[in-house]
Parts: sequence; structure tokens; C-alpha cells
Amino acid sequence: MDLISQQLEKASDNLRTAMMAHAKLNIQLQTLKSKFVKQTNPVTKEKMKPLLVAANRRERIAKIELDKAEAAFQNVLKSEPAEVVDLLDHKLKEHYLRMLIRTQLREGKLR
Repeated sequence: MDLISQQLEKASDNLRTAMMAHAKLNIQLQTLKSKFVKQTNPVTKEKMKPLLVAANRRERIAKIELDKAEAAFQNVLKSEPAEVVDLLDHKLKEHYLRMLIRTQLREGKLR
């Protein structure tokens, strides 16, 4: 018998997919905003406005989908045994610690 249920795996996959989609759209939006701010040509700037509005709309929709996926994940997680929740909590803490160390190494703060 698997420790983690299929429902939790599916909810986790959906959450991961929503997070990646939101992150991708957020990066695109930030890049477009940066280009818009740096643009000096008023005609080009006017042409970029509808693109900014559309990108912002897509990002907001992705955020709503992310919120729904996170709520579904939390809902499924509530019905899981305490051992599973403890295991996931431990794994998340390990993951965050690894990410922090990698970031510190990249920035040259650790040697």
C-alpha cells in the first residue's frame, strides 16, 4: 500500500503545474513591464499597452488557478494521515534548505 494516496499525488501534480504556469506568466509579465518602462518611443509604447493588459489578464487568471489548485491540495491534505503530513513537511523543509544553500552558493555568500 502506498503511503501517499493517488488523490494527494494528483492534487500535488495539479499544484505544481499551476505554480509553474503562474511563474512562467509572471516572468513574461515582468519582462514586458521592464521593456515598456525602458521604451522611449511613444508610438511603440502605445502598441505595447494592449500586450501589457493581455499579459496582466493571463497572469491574474493563472493566479486564480493557482489559488484553486492550492486550496484543492490543502483540502486533500486534510484527509491524509498525520504520518503523510509529517513526511511532506519534512521533505518541504529539506527542499527549502537546499534551495537556500544553492542561492547562497550562487551569490558567493557560501564557500
